[in-house]
Amino acid sequence: WRSLWCGGAESNGKITNAWGVTAWPATYVIDHSGVVQALNPHENETTLRALLDRLVERAAAARRKPASPRR
Repeated sequence: WRSLWCGGAESNGKITNAWGVTAWPATYVIDHSGVVQALNPHENETTLRALLDRLVERAAAARRKPASPRR
């Protein structure tokens, strides 16, 4: 996965402000469309696994779906 570093001990950098980071580390689960689906979902491994499985299924289904014609 992609990781971002705000640099040094800077807690009010561009990344932290733009993403609303309030704790370190901050983990975002982003779907195949670029939509944030969860923030810091690691408290419950079973729930996280279910979320990731569901998002992988959606991404695979979207990949199989033929593209709609452009107008």
